[in-house]
Amino acid sequence: MTASSTTSEQLLVEARGVTVQYRMQESHTSTLKEFVLAKISGKASWKVSYALKNAALTVGKGECVALIGHNGCGKSTFLKVLAGILKPIEGEVLVRGRVAPLIELGAGFDPELTGRENVFLSCSLMGLSRKEIEERMEAIAAFAELGDYFDQPVKTYSSGMYMRLGFSCSTAIDAELLLIDEILAVGDENFQKKCFERLHKARREGVSLVLVTHDLNVVRQIADRALVIDHGEIQYEGDPRLAVDFYLDLMEKARIAALPEAVREELKRQVELKKNDRIHRDFSRGDAKISRVAALGKNGSLGVLTAGEPWTLEIEIDVLIAFPAPPVIGYAVRRPDGVRIFGSNTKTKAESGTPTPQSLKNKGRHVVRFCFDGLALASGTYSVIAAVHNHGLEATIEIIEIAGAIRVVDPNDEDNFDADLLAANQRSGTVEFIVPTAE
Repeated sequence: MTASSTTSEQLLVEARGVTVQYRMQESHTSTLKEFVLAKISGKASWKVSYALKNAALTVGKGECVALIGHNGCGKSTFLKVLAGILKPIEGEVLVRGRVAPLIELGAGFDPELTGRENVFLSCSLMGLSRKEIEERMEAIAAFAELGDYFDQPVKTYSSGMYMRLGFSCSTAIDAELLLIDEILAVGDENFQKKCFERLHKARREGVSLVLVTHDLNVVRQIADRALVIDHGEIQYEGDPRLAVDFYLDLMEKARIAALPEAVREELKRQVELKKNDRIHRDFSRGDAKISRVAALGKNGSLGVLTAGEPWTLEIEIDVLIAFPAPPVIGYAVRRPDGVRIFGSNTKTKAESGTPTPQSLKNKGRHVVRFCFDGLALASGTYSVIAAVHNHGLEATIEIIEIAGAIRVVDPNDEDNFDADLLAANQRSGTVEFIVPTAE
């Protein structure tokens, strides 16, 4: 869904010309007397800093919009404006429906009250009646996984427990709009997965999301649209993958600009040399997009696999422009330290007896499944790289990496005491293709 295809009645958020500024004192004083004297004498000086300048945003029903940018660019400020925490000096902001701000989890909790009592306090502030809170109480407690601590004062909680209870409250109010600010690393790994599952469930139910995060893989995977903010101004709005590329390019330019002149000149020389390379690699050029990457276990479990059991890696791509020959779809599995363990692609499979169907070159959504007879990895978490290349492998059309896409559990070695790999060159047994019918 894009803003241009959404009518005003379908919009949950309409923000136009939003400007937020702060006055910053340039001449510092250490006492009230010094401040008053500086004020009277006219020596007190201030400068205006813009946190947001003429920013605009629309969010449709069921849409997920990500805000990305460097630290201090205005992302969180924009989110606080949408939540009604900050009031802009200029602009219009209209937010429809019930809003759940996941900005500062647990904000407003009373440390002397128990977890249960703070649920009543927090949820009532977000608009729920006492009856509605009571109906959700046990579900909130179960999701937060606090056990007996749920009826203990929150001052006895760890920071992780505090945030888990805050997340459980904020996502239990059946909001139509979630405002999420850098809270996707809540708790341990298992609880993080629960958080993502809850957000995906909310999206399936038509809940809208405005997301602020530095995790660019999350932006690529769940956002429908992304905005890049730089020094308070929106510099780019559009496809999340292209927005990530724009942001990374922006950061690289800023990094290079801060280098000594001699180093910058050497980098320019290296760029010119690369332009003359025989092999040209064109990332995210728009001919095709990777829309989904999923590791499926024997019983259809998503992402969590059992060592030794069959599993499948699904890569779903959208071919946007018909190719002259079928593109090559490939993958690689990497350890957390970045070491590549194994990988393959459809061209290798074609050479070993599984031909790629010609229909893969046609426009539409295609699914390629790499099927494995048994999972030869030890317990641990692994990343998956998925890529689309042209038929001759001269150009990379798109390449993405999903950190933590695979979590392996070995019942005989759950902690992976030896930190070993059972096999360093696993090969997929078969490859399957699901292609759309011809137009």
